Amino acid sequence: MTTDTTLTDGTTTLHPLLWMDYESSSAANTIVHQLASGRTAITIADHGPRRVTIALLFADEETSRQCEDLHRTPTIITITEDGRPTAGMQYITIGPVRRTYDPKGDVWIVGAEVQEVEG
Repeated sequence: MTTDTTLTDGTTTLHPLLWMDYESSSAANTIVHQLASGRTAITIADHGPRRVTIALLFADEETSRQCEDLHRTPTIITITEDGRPTAGMQYITIGPVRRTYDPKGDVWIVGAEVQEVEG
């Protein structure tokens, strides 16, 4: 199955060769209170937004640099991939942005830590 990954901030649109890595997590917002009486009070809340580590593969240096710059810009990015509707999201960068050259495959990999935002 061929997939098409698209990243855009509404101005810049990029198409990596492959969305290589996707690892998501979300923190529970439930709070457990230990009361002075010895009883426990619990406040149940929804999980927070997804925090995701992504890695994207590019065939050329210039497009990988554009992707790195996009993730270093304070903007909302939309990522979609045909055939993987649950992975698509709007997000902001919240952690390090990495760009690595792999000489074995003559490819570039851009990785980032991001957080989903409501669109």
